[in-house]
Amino acid sequence: MKFWGYLLVGCILSLATGFFQRRIIYFFPGLSVWVEGPLLFFFTFTAGYLLFYLFVHDYWWTYLRHFGRDGLLFLLLGLVAAGAVEWSVRYIGESIGLAIPAVLIYLFFLYLTQAELRR
Repeated sequence: MKFWGYLLVGCILSLATGFFQRRIIYFFPGLSVWVEGPLLFFFTFTAGYLLFYLFVHDYWWTYLRHFGRDGLLFLLLGLVAAGAVEWSVRYIGESIGLAIPAVLIYLFFLYLTQAELRR
């Protein structure tokens, strides 16, 4: 995938993840960050996978085969991000959003898996 493909997927995912995060906050205002983080990261992974399937049909079977393993990885990364949010609230006093870190981590993950598939 070329640079413009990553940029397009990143822009679409940023909008979708930001929308999903606002919907979580709107419908579940008291939801713990320990639940919101993994939900948001898994949503980002799933939406990114679907976007990748729409734009690049070459490696879709490889990604589908590893969907469960990689989904678990993103759930765990969501827990790490939730810990970072708790740390920022405790020591900085402000909460950080999870949407942009989720998209950046997904794009980094996509770049690494693309490099692995090219070998």
